[in-house]
Amino acid sequence: MTMSLFLSRRCCAVLAAFVMAALLNGCGGGLLAGVGSGGSGLAEGTISGFGSVIVDGIEYDDSILGSGADDLRLGQRVRLVYGASNVAQSLVLLPQLRGPVDGAPDENGWMRVTGQWVRLVRSEDDVTRSGATTLGGYTAALDIRTGQDATVYGSWVFDASKAAYVVVATRLERLDGAAEPVLTGGVVQSLSAHGFRLNQPGGTEVQAATLPPLDNGQVVQVSVARSALAGVPLWATQVANGSLGALDLAGYDGIRLGGLASSYDAANRVVVIQGTRVPLAVSASVDAAGLAEGQFVRIESNGARQGGGLVGDAAAMRPPTGAVAPGADDAGDTNVLKGTLSGVDWNAATVRFTLRGTPVTAEAAVVGAACRGAASGTLYVEVRGRVPVPGAALSATQVDCSTQLPAADAVARIDPQPPPAAL
Repeated sequence: MTMSLFLSRRCCAVLAAFVMAALLNGCGGGLLAGVGSGGSGLAEGTISGFGSVIVDGIEYDDSILGSGADDLRLGQRVRLVYGASNVAQSLVLLPQLRGPVDGAPDENGWMRVTGQWVRLVRSEDDVTRSGATTLGGYTAALDIRTGQDATVYGSWVFDASKAAYVVVATRLERLDGAAEPVLTGGVVQSLSAHGFRLNQPGGTEVQAATLPPLDNGQVVQVSVARSALAGVPLWATQVANGSLGALDLAGYDGIRLGGLASSYDAANRVVVIQGTRVPLAVSASVDAAGLAEGQFVRIESNGARQGGGLVGDAAAMRPPTGAVAPGADDAGDTNVLKGTLSGVDWNAATVRFTLRGTPVTAEAAVVGAACRGAASGTLYVEVRGRVPVPGAALSATQVDCSTQLPAADAVARIDPQPPPAAL
């Protein structure tokens, strides 16, 4: 099954049905299974920037995927197949929830979507090191209202305060209309022949006419008719296994999996990300002092298998904010934007612009001399920085400019367009 999926903001109604179909049609209940054998790799993680598309700090050439890449946004979770030289062959968005907001965020960032707990990361200094939640269609977390519909991207982790698995949001997007079908999900608990519970032993009960192969602890996506959302038990029209299994990984020469560690067994060197269990090779740099449950980690494998699953050969953890050396692999902790711009006042005390769909603010001290000294015209711009709080513009720590523009076809693809209609 080979597919490329890019989301236009005008095609939101297609998302849930298409992604769910992709999940359900994947071999072994996974996504993109069996695609790209012969030198290809599989990557799953969070979009941390754009040059082509950057996922957890690794850049993938999206040139063969077309202009739909312009609609991708920071914070979206994706799964992609890549070939030689990190050329992306296909890409699918992986929302975790899509439907009504049942509870607006409280003072600690806790909210509920489709009946499941969601935590907004309110600061770039969050203990998960996942970065502040990016908001789409909201100017601030205070704008999120009960009764609206939203799409949530992020990672599932266990939270002791809720005694449940919760999704720590990397991106939350407002929908203009009501989602149909609704996409709910989480971590399988209390699995039986008839169904399972979501996120805790007494959580939402889910039943369906047919279920894919499942185990307790795996992540699932559950499609539900909106009219059935309040039903007990919740009757699903479709259930998909969102964790990576042996069949999903077969045929790939490399695997990259990023997200929050929902559990970490330091003694046996086993980390679980999104329900996927990864034993770490002795050569991997993670140890008991280096990784804690709930922290961000990116695992890489050269294709080695153990019991049918992947073995992690390398692990990159995000350091505390500001602790990474310039140019070091920070596993996507720093957002990077590259593209062409014109009409910007580079000599302002505070420079403001939008690049690759992302609002940016840059103080004069971080704007390079090549930007300030350039004559009016189009420049190729590279920005590094972070979003400090949900709803804020990306705060640049470095802005560099060049008059050397990419090839004409690339310029046409990355020139900034008017922001899409808010979700």
